[in-house]
Amino acid sequence: MSREGPALAALTARLAAAPRDALDPGVVALAVVDDALTALGGPPLDGALRRRLASGPLGSAEGRTGAVLASWLVLSPAWRAAQPDPRAALAVVEALAGSLAPVLPPAQWVGDPAGREEAARAALRAAGMRPAGEDDAVAEDRWTAVSSALRASAMAEVAQEVRRAQELARALAERRAREAAAQYTHV
Repeated sequence: MSREGPALAALTARLAAAPRDALDPGVVALAVVDDALTALGGPPLDGALRRRLASGPLGSAEGRTGAVLASWLVLSPAWRAAQPDPRAALAVVEALAGSLAPVLPPAQWVGDPAGREEAARAALRAAGMRPAGEDDAVAEDRWTAVSSALRASAMAEVAQEVRRAQELARALAERRAREAAAQYTHV
């Protein structure tokens, strides 16, 4: 059960309005995350958390860009009004940088409407919220429809089933060929 968060449209508009600098790989993501969390009233990142973030979700270029965009998102007025807790903001940074960025490039969170919706929904889920105006069932159904990770997982399962079916068909064909050869040699 999640609680109601900001409107999805407010979050997708915020992502669409992200400054181009947010996509610059030269931005120091840890500093941006630290600034965002302290702006929300949290303490500065300590050494252990910095190391955990740097070696985990922010360990790749996509992760760092995702962290910058997640920080931009949680500083939006709509987000701050609904969820000002810096711990929830950190969960959003970790989820978007560590889980979403590897499967959906952060540039798509800004430039593509479907990518914006997925990033906004992923942020809300990470913070234990659902979009304003949606109940849990609707939010979950829409998340399932837009999630790249779920789609990739479903595609992997389908590919696995296809491989199994091909192996079974090949084994059956080989068995029939052996049986046919055995009948021919015994005639």
